[in-house]
Amino acid sequence: MNYFYKKHGVILARSPQWQIDLYGFAPDGIGDCIFRTAIMAIAKYDHDMLHTCVTLLDDPIRWPYLLDPPKVKGKKPYRSQKYMTRDPYIMTFCAMYLLTEGPTCHLKALSMPWYTHRPYLKSWIKYLVATGDRNSSTDKVDKLKCRYERLMLRLIRWGDKTKDIRLFVEKYKLLRWTRHQFGIHGYSLHLWAWMAYTAASSRVKDKLIYHIPHWNFLLLALIVGPPTHEPFIRNVRNYISKRVYQWTREQWIDGAYLPAGEKYYLDKDILNWVLNRES
Repeated sequence: MNYFYKKHGVILARSPQWQIDLYGFAPDGIGDCIFRTAIMAIAKYDHDMLHTCVTLLDDPIRWPYLLDPPKVKGKKPYRSQKYMTRDPYIMTFCAMYLLTEGPTCHLKALSMPWYTHRPYLKSWIKYLVATGDRNSSTDKVDKLKCRYERLMLRLIRWGDKTKDIRLFVEKYKLLRWTRHQFGIHGYSLHLWAWMAYTAASSRVKDKLIYHIPHWNFLLLALIVGPPTHEPFIRNVRNYISKRVYQWTREQWIDGAYLPAGEKYYLDKDILNWVLNRES
């Protein structure tokens, strides 16, 4: 039985026992299925997966209606299908851009809920859309890119200045939502690296590199390029895929490796795609 598997067009992941105990059923990661499917769409050059992501975000919903979870009395309700976050939009836009190889593509500007809007994200999306619009002048495209870079660099500087606040918040387990308001969270770093990669922004990459840990091979490949030093090349080549998606983490995670013979290796598949594309 594969750990990652495809159902109703999206990539799911087997639930650990604690989630089954908490919700009274196995959600199998339906809440993050668009994020996961967009990554696999890139890794496998799968336009059907991409189409599924776009269709869901057009609604917008977090998972297909056919995967709606049951309501189990006495158990914690699962997250809302209608409450959207920025991560599925960012990864889907990256997939839309990369699967049609950048500036020659036609990007559809998906309508995002008002509460997900952020200036840096809006400017990045406008830039990507403009690169695929033949009516957009070079001057307009350049201005949009500069605006995205300016706003993104401001956000990175804020993360630098507030990293101690974030450590305090996490140490004393204060409001959970504040973890993305201060410092630079590993999940945010992953999204920002993909944004800088698709925008081909050396200005943003030059700032992000100082925040990427040496073991995060995917983000290093996105920001710096394929490894050139033999010890590092060997570490990347010998990387064993895991159940958890290592590239959004802030610490190296040992164990929970996937066995041979799986159909999907999320972390290794996307790493190989970046390395092959940049080599």
